[in-house]
Amino acid sequence: MVLLANAGFFAASGSTFDDEGAWHAINSILLASNTASVSMTSAGSEKPWSDYQDLMLIMVGRGTNNGTPGVTTTFNSGASGGYNWEYLTGNGTSVAAASLNTTYFRVGHIIGADHNADYFCTSMSYMTGINDTGSHTQILTKDGFMSEESSGDNTAEYRYSNWDNSSVVTEFTMNPDGNFLAGSRFDLYGIKGE
Repeated sequence: MVLLANAGFFAASGSTFDDEGAWHAINSILLASNTASVSMTSAGSEKPWSDYQDLMLIMVGRGTNNGTPGVTTTFNSGASGGYNWEYLTGNGTSVAAASLNTTYFRVGHIIGADHNADYFCTSMSYMTGINDTGSHTQILTKDGFMSEESSGDNTAEYRYSNWDNSSVVTEFTMNPDGNFLAGSRFDLYGIKGE
């Protein structure tokens, strides 16, 4: 009822709906076999990334290594510029924070092969200002991994990363410690700006 009322208002005012802030599904990869590396590109997406202000990656993954392997990621085929991190992590009994300067950012962790076969880790990485050459692309990652086993691999982590490069983002490549297992999924959404 509210939606119809709003639609009526816009029709009467001569305005149209604006999809500013809406998520547009632009790429999805579901692995059919174990894979060492996954890349997503503007050219390989349903719509070019230049149509969007920000990107949101949702990764649901599992790996071949034991433990909770990390997934290192770089923009534009490893283009120059480091990544500065600030992160906060907790496991229910303790909290830690740190900062790092590295050659990659992390889109998340994945559950390793030594955990229950039906467990996958989920992470969300929000990449801002991917087409803004006047500033650096920033990434906010929400990462959680829970095995529900006695191994202690139950953690929530928030990471803020800054890519020290003002180039337009046209590609990123994700490299896990080990391989991604078949069934891992990567969904990419474009977010419209003003």
